[in-house]
This record gives sequence, structure tokens and C-alpha cells, in this order.
Amino acid sequence: MSLQTLSTAFISLIAIWAMWCVLSHKVRDGIVGKIIYAAIAVSGFAIATRGETVLLRDRKSTRLNSSHQYY
Repeated sequence: MSLQTLSTAFISLIAIWAMWCVLSHKVRDGIVGKIIYAAIAVSGFAIATRGETVLLRDRKSTRLNSSHQYY
């Protein structure tokens, strides 16, 4: 496993935990706590689903073609 795969897996785990904290009635951190957990869940979801993650693309598709360079 590469470091990027492990990083994506752990970020996904943290995002799932934060979403559980938002939805669970057992967590009693008030409105501010729920907002913080929601921000952690959304940012973790955004990081886990971005285009550079190993789980969504293979290495060949992430390379830039020399004919598509932008100036």
C-alpha cells in the first residue's frame, strides 16, 4: 500500500466518524460541536473524493500529456 492510499483511507475513516458524531444523539457537544464535526466530515469527504486519490484513478490517467500544457 502506498502512502497516498493509506492517507485516503484514514481521512475517509475520520470523515465517517465525524458524520456519525453529527447524526448521533449520544454525542452531546451542542450546536457548535455539531458544526465542527460537520465541517470535518465535509472536508474529509472532499479530500477523499478528489481526483488525485489512488482509489479513483490509476497512475496513467493522472499524468499530463505534453501536448496539453497551458501557458
